[in-house]
Amino acid sequence: MKLHQSAQSKAMVITPLYSVDNYNYSQLPTVSYTQEALDTCTFNFTSIEAKYIKFILTKEGPDGRSNLGRYSYEFGLMKSFL
Repeated sequence: MKLHQSAQSKAMVITPLYSVDNYNYSQLPTVSYTQEALDTCTFNFTSIEAKYIKFILTKEGPDGRSNLGRYSYEFGLMKSFL
């Protein structure tokens, strides 16, 4: 997946989950359940049956701070998977 430019100041931590019923979610069958990325990341895993995919996106710190003292956290994906 290619990340939006918002990830270039602070890395995004990405955890994909999948489900067949949109109720019970599981981690992908891979050694790396979570990846930290600034630009792109790839998750390699065996075939799964999935109807729903969701991504948990987190950052360890803010991307910036305004003149008013407010912190900003920007998240975005440019492209996901096929």
